[in-house]
Amino acid sequence: MTMQTIGIGSAANDGTGDTLRSAGTKINANFTELYAVAAPNSQTITANGAASLSVGYHICNKATALAITLANGTTVGARKYFTNKGVGIATITPANFAPGATFALDRYDAATVIWDGTNWYVVGHYGATIA
Repeated sequence: MTMQTIGIGSAANDGTGDTLRSAGTKINANFTELYAVAAPNSQTITANGAASLSVGYHICNKATALAITLANGTTVGARKYFTNKGVGIATITPANFAPGATFALDRYDAATVIWDGTNWYVVGHYGATIA
């Protein structure tokens, strides 16, 4: 969603701006989007499979190798945070990944990726191997 701007009218109390209800709806929608990005919910991944697009923080936790797929994003600027607290290496394979094909996380490694509308990009990592 793009930011929703409140129409304030041409002059004070001229009746051309948004109604109080319409303005409140826009405010709520803007804050809902901000909170979704600023305070992402989490998913613990313990078996091979897909990372949820509706979750921002993915905690990998498996004693053996873990294979995770990441579908294309739906919102430009969406971020996904991955950490690995399991002993097995977690290999994440985004559907479209600008720097290569995968990134792998050893135990205690972390990586952040961002969707630009076409590809996922790594914007920060600690110990991740990009291939």
